[in-house]
Amino acid sequence: MKKWMLATSATVALLTAFTASAAAPDQKTAHPGARQAIYQSWSLSDQQQNQLTNENKAFHERLTALKDQSFDSTQARHEAMKEAARTHHEALARVLDNEQRRVLEALDQHAAALQAKGALRAALLDSWKLDDTQRQALDDARRQMRQDLAELRHDKGAMDSRKDRRQAMATLHEQQHARLSRVLSAEQIRVLEMMRHVELRGPKGKPPIDVRHALVKSWHLEASQLDAMKAATRQLHQKMTQLNDRDAPQDSDQRHRMIEARTAFHHSLEDILSPDQLAALDSVSRYHHIATGPRPHGADRNAPSKPDQS
Repeated sequence: MKKWMLATSATVALLTAFTASAAAPDQKTAHPGARQAIYQSWSLSDQQQNQLTNENKAFHERLTALKDQSFDSTQARHEAMKEAARTHHEALARVLDNEQRRVLEALDQHAAALQAKGALRAALLDSWKLDDTQRQALDDARRQMRQDLAELRHDKGAMDSRKDRRQAMATLHEQQHARLSRVLSAEQIRVLEMMRHVELRGPKGKPPIDVRHALVKSWHLEASQLDAMKAATRQLHQKMTQLNDRDAPQDSDQRHRMIEARTAFHHSLEDILSPDQLAALDSVSRYHHIATGPRPHGADRNAPSKPDQS
């Protein structure tokens, strides 16, 4: 991989407060479709919407130009991108308040983590000197694993109990290991497994921002609404904790009761939030295990999510 690509990836991770806000409408991000839903939840005026569109477009074009521009050094490229991000941040400050900009920063931290992880994986494969056939085999293996996981999620018979779920996942991992073994050595497979379990932190080692918490805060809800959301969230966490109790007897209805608990929580939010706010919260919550509002007292805001299995 070219050195400037790795340097650019590192710069993007460093400037996470700015880059996602310049994402093109059709560009894949960590939360597809979330940005427009969030804008809608803020009830921005047409003028503000147009300002954001123009500023994001200009920043996106500037980053594209910098990518194609020649620089005397990696540091020079880094400084140019940093200056572009600073200018864009100043432009956003003329349209959005601090709480709203923090929501965009939270979205971008997730996107930057995915980009950094992808760049790291690409650099790793480059270092192994794999040919096109081997790379294609790895891509096919990842695609097959995603397909198998999707089918497993929809196979209710295989998810009747915790023991069944563990056995089904173990079978999928064995199948994936066999596919990878046709291309990689045992040591190389071990490295890939380690990468899947690494939690990428925020810029400069800071914990990532909880996008849902930041989004709720950006709405400046009344105290009564916040209290209602906290109570509903606390009730959901208590219910999910009971259902996930390892010492409690497991049965085929557990998954159904978990779905019922989430559905009841969603209905409770309908009485607290506007349709636009609820849609925005749903758009970012679907990338987490459960949809939550403000976290109950004592909850670990920085608890890591489970790594993907692809």
